[in-house]
Amino acid sequence: MVIDKSKIVKLLMESIQTNFADEGRPKWIKSRLAQLENRLTLTRTGRLRNSFTSTWNKDVLEISTKVFYGKFHQYGTKRLPARPFLMIQPEDVIKIKQIILTNIVSNWRNK
Repeated sequence: MVIDKSKIVKLLMESIQTNFADEGRPKWIKSRLAQLENRLTLTRTGRLRNSFTSTWNKDVLEISTKVFYGKFHQYGTKRLPARPFLMIQPEDVIKIKQIILTNIVSNWRNK
């Protein structure tokens, strides 16, 4: 059976972008600098937001960033609150299941 993995990648990459646009799902603590500059949190340069890549390893999808400070924002530190941007939302899970089910039905019909 062949699953269209590109649809799953596209869905999750869009979800990550929505996390940035919505300032977290659930909402992040707004940064003081973003408040002063009247902008979204974690979007000053856009470097982190635009840095994500995806890799399939057999049946495992890995979405990651090579921006070194990403992990500090994702998990937080003693002085920096966590602002998790790599979050799979419940609606993402439903859509991924729909993609897989559609592929299964399509493959079955084509046999």
